[in-house]
Amino acid sequence: RYAERIQKSLFPSGREIEKLFGEHFVLLKPRDIVSGDFCWVGQTSEENPWKGGANLRLFAVVDCTGHGVPGALMSVLGKNALDRCVDHPKVNSPASALAFINREILRALHQEQVEEGVRDGMDMVLCAYNPDTKTLHFSGAKNNVYIFRGGNFIELKGDRTSIGVAAVSSASGFTDREFQLEPGDVVYTFTDGLPDQFGGVHNKKLKTRPLLEFIAASAGRPMCEQKTAMDEFFEKWRGGCEQVDDICVAGIRVV
Repeated sequence: RYAERIQKSLFPSGREIEKLFGEHFVLLKPRDIVSGDFCWVGQTSEENPWKGGANLRLFAVVDCTGHGVPGALMSVLGKNALDRCVDHPKVNSPASALAFINREILRALHQEQVEEGVRDGMDMVLCAYNPDTKTLHFSGAKNNVYIFRGGNFIELKGDRTSIGVAAVSSASGFTDREFQLEPGDVVYTFTDGLPDQFGGVHNKKLKTRPLLEFIAASAGRPMCEQKTAMDEFFEKWRGGCEQVDDICVAGIRVV
């Protein structure tokens, strides 16, 4: 519990996220008190502007290897790398930030020469949002972003490369993508904890499509109500099954 308190102090509060992004929700459900999943926010500066402008609002949802204590230790490495990338002179986009974080994690864990089968790293989504132009710059390490608009989802796919599993000398493997948001759009992203949860009548994995169907059905509700509904949906789905992984689901409404 003490470790949980320390970990919570490292990551943004709802008030901090609201200040940057307005109406939003973050549903974080650790499997074992402390979590390998987390969300992070930041902001670029005039001194080190990124592509798309200065003072971009940054948002990341991260899924670290493991859960419990190992996942929590990885989350601290990930958070520190995200903090450093904001003002690093060689970072000016989400993709270059993921490449930087990849190098930092490899260096921290001494994994420059990765053995086959070793996987200590993280998957994540990193978004840079310009509130003036409503432009979203995005890069993903095995995770995606979903834009809900007009009753349908627009999927922004991440790359199939995780952070912490490629040699430093290799190509970054990460791609910048740009999307023009509109007022009323809702941006969602999530780790694999909820889609991979076993439950239901046949005790099978939930998977992504049923989760998106649930999100679509509640997308018009206030974000705080969506968070409550998502939590209730998860608990009903898993029933008597144990939670298999950490869970993090985030949504932001564009105004």
